[in-house]
Amino acid sequence: MKQTNERLCALAQKGDAAALDSLIENNKSFIGKVANDLFRSMNLAQSGLNLDTDDLKQAGNLGLWKAVPKFDAARGMKFLTYAAPAIRNAMMDMVRDAFATFEQRMVTEDKDGVCYQRVSLDDVLPGEEQLRRIEAIADPYAMQPQSIMEEQESRRELYDGLKRLTQR
Repeated sequence: MKQTNERLCALAQKGDAAALDSLIENNKSFIGKVANDLFRSMNLAQSGLNLDTDDLKQAGNLGLWKAVPKFDAARGMKFLTYAAPAIRNAMMDMVRDAFATFEQRMVTEDKDGVCYQRVSLDDVLPGEEQLRRIEAIADPYAMQPQSIMEEQESRRELYDGLKRLTQR
């Protein structure tokens, strides 16, 4: 006979390891669904983070395991409703950690003499002007100073030439 999550949680809180195993087994499909949804929604297959759904499921199991001691059945909430955020947060923590490791690897890897580094565009650049990085990036559609000067010179020559023309 399958016991409820709330009953298994109460037994697990008293130290019953078999109840904890059953609790994880009973919620395996929910954890798998959350892991698959997260894997798809974050496009982790193409992310280069070396994570798969099994990794996320394992993190979800840990999240469920950590929710057990904090669950209070007296509040009238279902265990899975209580544990769902802990499961998802454990998975997100794993993704965040993998991303931080990936960023660190990108900073320290030296590929053809080039080091990759992730930067924030809101960082203030050193110097007297106190420019943010976003303000210092050149606008690809803005004209270069030399081009502006050449265009002004051409326009001035054109107007000088037009002034020398007669009305006819």
